[in-house]
Amino acid sequence: MGAAPDKSKVEAFVASGRKLIFWHDGSDNLTSFNDHVRNYSTMVNLATGLGLADPGTNTRFFVVSGGSHRDGAELTEVNWYAAITQWGENNIAPEQLLYHKRDKTTWEVLRTLPVCRHPRYPRYNGAGDVNAAASYTCAAT
Repeated sequence: MGAAPDKSKVEAFVASGRKLIFWHDGSDNLTSFNDHVRNYSTMVNLATGLGLADPGTNTRFFVVSGGSHRDGAELTEVNWYAAITQWGENNIAPEQLLYHKRDKTTWEVLRTLPVCRHPRYPRYNGAGDVNAAASYTCAAT
């Protein structure tokens, strides 16, 4: 079991201008959403103290709504790789992504939901298929 990473390295990484994406599984019963928000806020404050004017230009924090512990980790569920590659190589920052909730046995897509940049969260539009991302809008919580 390795040592916990030095948190100051995360802030220094972000303060140097590099890009970083965080996410939290919205229905995670093992890790605290409030702790994740607090850790992200602390990182933002420390990166600002290291000279980064607006850490929001280098970081994104997303919530995978409906995702339980480790959902969203597979690239077939949320394509984090494409998001960070587009941002790092083409300077196109992700604002909203797509979550594919899959059956763990057949890998059939059961539903899709938007993955919203915190503090926004998917809100059902009131019409349409509740299992389709097109029926939701990322809105303030």
